[in-house]
Amino acid sequence: MIYKSENFRNLKVASVLNRAVSKVLMQDIYLVSSHLVTVSKVEVSNDIRNATVFIVVPQNCSNKEDIIQKLNDSSYFIRKEIFSYVDLRYIPRLYFKLDHCFDNLVRINQILESQ
Repeated sequence: MIYKSENFRNLKVASVLNRAVSKVLMQDIYLVSSHLVTVSKVEVSNDIRNATVFIVVPQNCSNKEDIIQKLNDSSYFIRKEIFSYVDLRYIPRLYFKLDHCFDNLVRINQILESQ
């Protein structure tokens, strides 16, 4: 899948999906086994049929991949819940991925502080 969110419509859909997925995950916390997860960004494909949701999991969590797997397994349920929050004709198929951006920031900060 190639994602290029360059046009305005894709950016708007990504923003709407970001808020909606965040709401669903806050309300249905049992999906992610009592860990607080954050939606960092959403990338939408050009045809708006697929979306990748990047998730940030706390560093003290040992089963990050399990949480992502649970979210991917629950993506159909999450899509159904999103439908009640947004006014889109079609809700894209959701793929959840772990966002390593914040882990890298923490690692860089630790290196800078140690010097």
